[in-house]
Amino acid sequence: MENRYKKLIKNTAVFFVGTFGSKILSFLIVPLYTYVLTPNEYGKIDLFTTAIRMMVPFTTLMFADAILRFIASGEIKRNIVVSDGIVVFLYGAILSIICIPLYKTLFNLGENVFLYVLALILNTYTSIFPHYLRAVGKNVSFAVNGMIQTCAILGFNVLFLIVFRLGMKGYLYALVLSQLASAVHVTISGKILDEFSFRNINLRNLKEMLRFSIPIIPNSLMWWIMSAGDKYVINYFMGDAANGLYSISLKIPTIISMVYSVFTQAWQLSAIEEMKKKDEGEFYKKIFGVLSIGLCVGVGVIIPIVRPIFCTILSKSYHSTWKYVPFLCIAAICDCFESFASVTYSITKKSGKAVIATLIGFMVNITVNCLLINIVGLYGVAIGTIVGNIIVMKIRFSDMRDDMGIALDTRKLNAALILLIMEAFVLVGLEQCMGYIFAMAIVVLITLIHRNEVKGILFFAKRVMKRKEL
Repeated sequence: MENRYKKLIKNTAVFFVGTFGSKILSFLIVPLYTYVLTPNEYGKIDLFTTAIRMMVPFTTLMFADAILRFIASGEIKRNIVVSDGIVVFLYGAILSIICIPLYKTLFNLGENVFLYVLALILNTYTSIFPHYLRAVGKNVSFAVNGMIQTCAILGFNVLFLIVFRLGMKGYLYALVLSQLASAVHVTISGKILDEFSFRNINLRNLKEMLRFSIPIIPNSLMWWIMSAGDKYVINYFMGDAANGLYSISLKIPTIISMVYSVFTQAWQLSAIEEMKKKDEGEFYKKIFGVLSIGLCVGVGVIIPIVRPIFCTILSKSYHSTWKYVPFLCIAAICDCFESFASVTYSITKKSGKAVIATLIGFMVNITVNCLLINIVGLYGVAIGTIVGNIIVMKIRFSDMRDDMGIALDTRKLNAALILLIMEAFVLVGLEQCMGYIFAMAIVVLITLIHRNEVKGILFFAKRVMKRKEL
């Protein structure tokens, strides 16, 4: 029982060093963007990268999810999965090229169409094969790949934005070259070319994997719409500059989601390995409790320090963005728990069911956005995101109970979310000093609510320390 927790912690630590380290570097370069790029330019760049994320589910057929599911469970051999993966990549590359007229119509890319197609093809490759590294246990290589990609985009951004002063075009060059660096590393470290062979292409297995992965496309697309839909609503009602401001306010919530995604990478492996074991439900409940206190206390501490950080490191034209961050951080917590419960669909192979919750959440999110944006501006979009994410989270917890027989007690999480929402409103409305005092009180209350989970964490830590001493 204890070994499974140690393995989960070990894998999380490996992914943390690589993935989170790379994301921190990405955040540190944000001040550079705010000084070199105008809000209008930054808004256009954000729409460019959002358009790539929209197409990736179609060009990859979400094959990465199938790679993880079928290799980690030992159901299909590695060389067959890699060879079938190359087939999917070639399909994606061809689709990326033949859809050029569609890009021009939908995304208004102008002269950046060629860069978009190139970036999309590279994103297709780097969205499939890094997960092969994770599936076969090459976790260090997977983490190193994230660092390589991030260091590359940072280096090229400094070169193109500071040295050559290429503006928006320089950012796009850096984006393409960083993806290329990632693709080269994955190919070499994963020995992709050694595993690939035309003789290893197995259409029967490919069909089985696609039967699992293709139903995930609508779900992924709905997630894109839920995140990107906010930006297009803002762009329609308030313009590119407002979208640029909102994009900056998303940076810290995105880091929260990315920190959690580090855990998700380890959690997916553990969940697949633990499926059908007798104490599987107890394992899920303990991990859920630890996540509940970790995420809620973490966000409770982050919320009050956002204002001084933003007003110190960002250009003055971006200072107002801190007001939306507390609400978006709460939405990020719900997003993390949605991800936690979504392993249900992978384990039960009911991947198509995931789209139902996401579709409902999307409809609620967009409706609230449109109703509130003209009344309270960007606050309305943030509130819509919270409401939509809470609904999806609740539906996925229900699916976990119905399909896996695992019923999680969410009462403590619900109480913590209510307290955090109160903290967000108070910090936006009060002066800094009073807001900090109130925030500290909220953190203490959340900790008291989760006191049993705190005791469990301390007990486990003591046992580990004693064994090390022996």
